[in-house]
Amino acid sequence: MKHFVLELAMIITCIAAAAGNAALAHYAGFNLFGLTLWFVIPVGALIVGAVAASGAIVAARLFDIRPSVWQGIISATIIGAATMLLIYFLEYNTLQVRGTKIRTLVDFWTYVDLSLTKSHMRLGRSRQDLGEAGDLGYLFALLKLGGFVLGAFFIFALIRGMAACPRCGAYFKTVRTKKSSDLPIEEAAAVHQQFISGDVPAIRQAVTWPPEPRTLEKKQPKARLIYKLCQCPKCALRAVIGTMEVSGGREFKEVKDSKITRELPDTDTAVAAAF
Repeated sequence: MKHFVLELAMIITCIAAAAGNAALAHYAGFNLFGLTLWFVIPVGALIVGAVAASGAIVAARLFDIRPSVWQGIISATIIGAATMLLIYFLEYNTLQVRGTKIRTLVDFWTYVDLSLTKSHMRLGRSRQDLGEAGDLGYLFALLKLGGFVLGAFFIFALIRGMAACPRCGAYFKTVRTKKSSDLPIEEAAAVHQQFISGDVPAIRQAVTWPPEPRTLEKKQPKARLIYKLCQCPKCALRAVIGTMEVSGGREFKEVKDSKITRELPDTDTAVAAAF
């Protein structure tokens, strides 16, 4: 039953994504679905595919659904293909040629074939016309389909990455967050290792650890520690999720395998109070 709710939520956002793309194309003259980079990177399809599957996040949160990897792959493939077909179907039913609706002139599959093979390829900012796509149009369509599926699967990857209570399976809710100042990488790694392997007092010490005042050079690699106090909405189990991020320049990125969840005893007051 729960997984039916997940699929139903995606059907709703699938229709909304296709309708939104059609409205954008009709009123603004911009077809997001058709946006590609260098003919092979289906940026628009990736975005629309992610939007089409976004209902899964809401459903997963509300009903504590945790889909398996295979369920994610299958659902992403179905929702990606369905969204792509729905976009073509909406175009087919709304497009007009000299005041005559295209649906009165050709059937749907003929329209799809013409859309793929007769569309013109354009290059660069100058939009230089390279001629009709011909049979290559089907290859470009497969690339866009892949973009839809990848965009949808990205949503399932986000769901799989959401922290859940080991006791009852409900998704944790963040209560408070603490973020450190910029630190030398070695120092941050030592503190985070203490958080990972230490006992409850060590967790508190990592969360409350005050770094000594210092000024880091602009080009010096930096790290920061992020600790989130989370609580299960069902059984009230508390946990701290710790992450280490590093930066060699402007952007901070999460260190692989640094995201760790530490459960807290039901009787704990020390760690929660540290937030």
